[in-house]
Amino acid sequence: MEKCNLSSEEAKIFKNFIDKFQLKQIINEPSLNYLSSLSSSESKAFRIASIEKIEDNLMICSLSKENYLCKGKYSINYDRFEELVRRKKFTSLQINEISRLFKKLDLINRKTTIIYQVLYHIKEIQRPFFESGNPNDLFPLSQSELARRINVHPSTISRVIFNKSIFTPQGKEKLLKFFFSRERIENFLQKIFDEEREKVKKGVILKPLNDEMIQEKLSAEYGIEISRRTICKYRQEMKIPSSYKRHYKED
Repeated sequence: MEKCNLSSEEAKIFKNFIDKFQLKQIINEPSLNYLSSLSSSESKAFRIASIEKIEDNLMICSLSKENYLCKGKYSINYDRFEELVRRKKFTSLQINEISRLFKKLDLINRKTTIIYQVLYHIKEIQRPFFESGNPNDLFPLSQSELARRINVHPSTISRVIFNKSIFTPQGKEKLLKFFFSRERIENFLQKIFDEEREKVKKGVILKPLNDEMIQEKLSAEYGIEISRRTICKYRQEMKIPSSYKRHYKED
């Protein structure tokens, strides 16, 4: 206001414009087909926050004071609204318009909450990476596992992280999908299958491990919690047959 010599009313108009711009980024998920048609210079990720190391703590920080993560949730006084409706202060058209607005605000509140939960869990789970900046320190994390922790559907995680990025303590911008390392999970699975092959050949185990056994092994030895369905999906993508179809011949 001071630098641009804005009046209070002009500042309010400008602030409302900024709010609407940011809220559009949250509500409207870009079309995958549209984004894939853009060049890398045309499609930019929406930068939502930074992870910063303050003393010995990792903190989620907003990139500006106007960032929606700073503003928290919209508060809706439903009791007051119902009271005004009973007193016939609104027309039927106004009631419908206000109800639609409340639904949008509720959607914004829920999405903002989920975004923050995603950032919080990424910060905690990938703490070694944020400390070192070394990709080798990334913990194998699936979107399904994070969805289980937050208690939402995996598709919600996919939509929330799409085309969004954060800055690491090292000042590097990373897409949120970077923190869901498929490659590392596949490496652990491949290690389990290699060990299985040797143990079957030596007679240490009589038959290959089924997906439930692999799930238990991942949890016990590597601390990775993923569903049997996810293991089956990874196994199929790695072109590894099911346990009753895996046969190991002597060299």
